[in-house]
Amino acid sequence: MNETGFFLQMRVAKEAHEAGFDLVKEEIAFEHGGQTAKLDVLAEISYFMGKGYFRAFIFIESKRHSHDYNS
Repeated sequence: MNETGFFLQMRVAKEAHEAGFDLVKEEIAFEHGGQTAKLDVLAEISYFMGKGYFRAFIFIESKRHSHDYNS
């Protein structure tokens, strides 16, 4: 996981899926201000709560960290 953010991205997506998120997608392409980019992980969770419907999105960008990062 220390060498690249990609392995962290895969692990985060797996953990989000196992945690019960309804939708987990990786490598979401988007355009903003004429520039294109990719979001590493998009996770969505939704459920009925009381009198309303709750829906939340989490956008995750994974990056490389220092080589002495051990966990």
